Amino acid sequence: MPSVNQIVSGNNLPALAKMVQNISQTDYDAMTKKKSQHYSESYPTKKVMAEYLFHTETGTGIKLKKNKVIRGCGRLVVIKKPLRHLVNGKYIELNKLRDNILSVKYQRNDTYVSSLKSQKISKDVKDIIDDIIASKYNVRIFDKLSPDDKRLVKRLVKTLDIEDIIPTNNSNDEEFQKQFDILRGELMSGNTNPQIKTQLKKYVIEALNSGLMPLRECHLLLYQLSL
Repeated sequence: MPSVNQIVSGNNLPALAKMVQNISQTDYDAMTKKKSQHYSESYPTKKVMAEYLFHTETGTGIKLKKNKVIRGCGRLVVIKKPLRHLVNGKYIELNKLRDNILSVKYQRNDTYVSSLKSQKISKDVKDIIDDIIASKYNVRIFDKLSPDDKRLVKRLVKTLDIEDIIPTNNSNDEEFQKQFDILRGELMSGNTNPQIKTQLKKYVIEALNSGLMPLRECHLLLYQLSL
């Protein structure tokens, strides 16, 4: 095959045109192949579901939701789903619990349980919840918690409706009621000190969330504290 110089010097225009056409076609084929490969890698068309393990019964269990695995040309993308601990129609979000955040939702619609708002928890409370999930709960460890942490764990146990299998000490409720009565007595005697009102409001909200007082009585006290 003659070189480019030979074709140009011989003024052979048809041969030059054919050579240019061959070069353009080769470049186009290479570009098209590269673009097709890039598209296949960036936009995989075949989706499959990964295998998953779960243990769940009518009552409690840990379920690992299915992970989506997207397979393309030379690429594997795994989209992880959050882990859940299922208990009686509700679940604890385990991915948040790892970060010391307690989040409990209804299984049927994924909405938060109103009596137990999502909140930051101490390491001691997290350890107790981990023990409950792993069926290693020890009431003696529970007894070492602070009063506030005890009330939070008891509220969780009540929310999940597992009070019959997770025993908790009621002495904390008695102490709570004693302090509550002292603060309420101060308010009823005419002591409107802002510190007393702030402490009493905290107790009323806790009693409302824990079901220690009737709803109507709690709302009435909260109204009085707002005056």
